[in-house]
Amino acid sequence: MEQVEIIKPGAVVNIAIGDSYYGNLQELTVFYSKMVSPEELALQVNNIKENKPLSEWGHNFKTLLTLINEVESQAKAQNLTELVTVSA
Repeated sequence: MEQVEIIKPGAVVNIAIGDSYYGNLQELTVFYSKMVSPEELALQVNNIKENKPLSEWGHNFKTLLTLINEVESQAKAQNLTELVTVSA
């Protein structure tokens, strides 16, 4: 019988993510959102917000959004964010 190494059940893994990788995650979100119609995107985002059943695409999109949200939350908690002015 073969063995494989896994992350222990219930473990929380701390990882460092740089701003360039975070930018890649944002780009991936935009790229991934273009894979469905605007109507499907709105439906899946609504289903995520309301904790309703998701399509396979919606489940994967939620996983990506959750990762981005955690990076943003940790950056704020570690005082690694700043306010910048953006043009409309």
